Amino acid sequence: MLRILDNPLQDIPMAAVLTSCMGGFSDEELAKIRLMDRKIHLYDDMRRYMELGDETLLVQKIEQFMALYNRLRALKVHRSIEELIREIYQKTGYVYHMTALPGGEVRKANLERLLEYAKDFKRTSYRGLFHFIRYVDQLKEIDSLKIEGRMKTALYVATVARTYRKALDDYYESEEKYRANMEWYKSEIGKCTYRQFTTGFFFGKPTNETQIYDSNTYVNEYIYLGIAEEVREDGLVRIEQRNKFCVGDTIEIMKPSGDNVLVTVEGMYDADMNPVESCPHSKQLIYLKLSQTPDQYDLLRVHNVNA
Repeated sequence: MLRILDNPLQDIPMAAVLTSCMGGFSDEELAKIRLMDRKIHLYDDMRRYMELGDETLLVQKIEQFMALYNRLRALKVHRSIEELIREIYQKTGYVYHMTALPGGEVRKANLERLLEYAKDFKRTSYRGLFHFIRYVDQLKEIDSLKIEGRMKTALYVATVARTYRKALDDYYESEEKYRANMEWYKSEIGKCTYRQFTTGFFFGKPTNETQIYDSNTYVNEYIYLGIAEEVREDGLVRIEQRNKFCVGDTIEIMKPSGDNVLVTVEGMYDADMNPVESCPHSKQLIYLKLSQTPDQYDLLRVHNVNA
């Protein structure tokens, strides 16, 4: 519908809308309209059929659709994209119809996502239905993600890569699962050092709403402690310390699967196996006795109580 509201002379989108619940035309009715003159656009055929068509009921059906179409098209000049989409949903009952079909909850979620796209689009420097359609098309064309980690810690790269990997896997398994886990993804991304989120210049020159001007400080909710480089047969874990922590602290084992396991530091030993209470020196080699043994290459982190 949005495509034909932007430009009615698009035959394929027009035919799709006419034969959907928004139009309610059968394939036979569509064929009768198209046979008025196949050399012109379907939209023009509809207008011609209203003048010259010989089936009164079909003429009335076209008139009803054109009245709805013209009302919606007039709105696009004065309303935001989000308001226009909500009006389409309300006038056509499209959301209710989609929800009643198999997989209705997923269909409904997709329609709600379109409203979220409209809210995000409002924060860009672009305006108008044409640019919004291009905006959505560009989102559909994203086929890869690049994790920028050259100046980041291993914790940052592991957290971001693990979270996006799980989000993609969940989405391809089930969109319902993906949406149900959305808060988990956001929570996990928030556990690495970051400077809030913005689309930046992805959709063109940003406005004051798409750039974050009121703060340039990093958010640091979790502190990176190190990687489980070796797990000995006696359960001791060797790490190269990256930040200070102490015996008795509760820390977190971060696993590639997405699981996060809270454990207690029950013991700590230096490189010569002398017991110590803390590891204050940067890149200090230490051995840990934890309440639960991690696997090799699991990451260790701790919640930043000062964040």
